[in-house]
Amino acid sequence: VNRRLVGLLLDDAVVAATEVTHQKAEVGSVTSVAWSQERGRFLGLGMVRTSIESGWLVEVGGASARVVDLPMSW
Repeated sequence: VNRRLVGLLLDDAVVAATEVTHQKAEVGSVTSVAWSQERGRFLGLGMVRTSIESGWLVEVGGASARVVDLPMSW
């Protein structure tokens, strides 16, 4: 298995199936996105390569996103 499900803390809204990149290389895709009223931001789920670690910044549809482990907790 070379992909895993992760949380994405998004800077902007994107649609499902948007490509996730890191250092201009494709590393996965977004599976779903929702607005979190509690957090005041968009949260997403994505399938990314296992080499992408929690805490890393990635690009999603031209916007930045932080990769987080699941379940998302604050």
